[in-house]
Amino acid sequence: MAMVFTHVVRILHPAYLDNRPVRWEEVGARTGNVVRATSTWYEVCGSARPNYVVEGVFDCPPEQGSLPSVLQQPVYERLTSVSEGLLWNGYNDPQTRRLTDSAPSIYVDTDEYRVIEKTDEAEGGSSLDVTPNYWWPSDHSWCAATGIDSFDTLIATSDARLAAEIVAIPGIEAFILHDP
Repeated sequence: MAMVFTHVVRILHPAYLDNRPVRWEEVGARTGNVVRATSTWYEVCGSARPNYVVEGVFDCPPEQGSLPSVLQQPVYERLTSVSEGLLWNGYNDPQTRRLTDSAPSIYVDTDEYRVIEKTDEAEGGSSLDVTPNYWWPSDHSWCAATGIDSFDTLIATSDARLAAEIVAIPGIEAFILHDP
């Protein structure tokens, strides 16, 4: 993405304790691990076990493969004019099926994705259970990506102001990975 866009922002998906978002920084402080722009969740929490928890710090790991609902509104407010996206075809919930039933499919490596239009369905205060894995506006001024197994979302843009706005969203944990 950095070859096309000059700025890449990495948003870390929060863990949760009693349904309250927990920053990776809080987890790292408890486990003795420093959070860096390129840290993995497993490095920060200290274990690669899928359902690992740290008592009193987090009881649910970060959401994988989708921008968490707690982050959707503040991020979508800045990523306007979302027009198209790719959604992994492996999700099997009713909301996702409604979005993808008649959508054409493409393959990226070995994974099948559905091409969907108008991905900002989170209007009116509701949020999507699963967000597209890739999404962008019609003018292609930015692109966002959340890998199927990723605990983070990447946003690439050539707009320095947009990158700075995303990193400055209150309550969000984000880093600029690429900034000329």
